[in-house]
Amino acid sequence: MRTSTKRTRNTGRPNKDGRSFSDQDKRSPSKSTRQQTKTNSIENAQRNHERYMMLARSAETTGDATEIENLYQRAEHYLKLMKEQAI
Repeated sequence: MRTSTKRTRNTGRPNKDGRSFSDQDKRSPSKSTRQQTKTNSIENAQRNHERYMMLARSAETTGDATEIENLYQRAEHYLKLMKEQAI
């Protein structure tokens, strides 16, 4: 048995405060929302950087040079993201 999901269309009709639904979607996020998003992005990048560094260090015990290089490159990518986002 399939369950169907009800899909609603954006009709552009005004809501209670007179703006259409599509106008609400176009509004830019508040400054606090943007700051929170930036903070979350930096935290995620830091978490991923630490994760790949840990995996690379543990891969060194196996001696697989390709895997080690791959993991260090991934860690470096997240390090660069952190530096870019901190600006």
